[in-house]
Amino acid sequence: MTEIVPLEARETIPLRSIDELCAVALSEWNTIDELIERAREKIQARRIKIGHLLLELQQRIDAGENGDLCTFWDWYADMFTRSRSDAERMMTIARDDDPEAAYQRRLEKRKQYDDRYHRKRLSVPSREMEAEPAAARLSAPKMEAGPEVIPPPPKLSRFPEANGDDELIEEIVALYRSLSWGGRDKAATRILALYNEWKRGGQ
Repeated sequence: MTEIVPLEARETIPLRSIDELCAVALSEWNTIDELIERAREKIQARRIKIGHLLLELQQRIDAGENGDLCTFWDWYADMFTRSRSDAERMMTIARDDDPEAAYQRRLEKRKQYDDRYHRKRLSVPSREMEAEPAAARLSAPKMEAGPEVIPPPPKLSRFPEANGDDELIEEIVALYRSLSWGGRDKAATRILALYNEWKRGGQ
């Protein structure tokens, strides 16, 4: 039969102070940051390595090692399920004289684009915000000197984020021009389908 130990006799875990708990939480948080940073460094090294491998494959296949009628991108479409655009990004970075710096430039460029896009989205006033000053103007008393002239509200761009997309559009155009004739046809068909879906209210 198991002996019942009185509650006051049991060994209790001492409570830690708030400062101690805070120090432990900060330590764990810093550990997560270090793990994330190491993972980013490993991903960067792997993507640069993949870019170099793809460049070597492109050079050898386009030189005819896999048959005179086989081009690298035709071969790539048969062998890989990864997107061609991602492969081209890795190859462009690996082709640079300083791939690590090129990789960081691309990350920074992407971050700037995301920040610019979110800032523009947040700067567009909502319909409720636009309605409030209009209602206030309607309820305001008219001056005796004559009818009040209300200037029209500023016209908002239907696509406010488009003003900052020039750089990205140029990159897309450059990638499109690098495609084969068949690839251009496929890309145009895909983009047209996406555009029509967006017009119908899709994402």
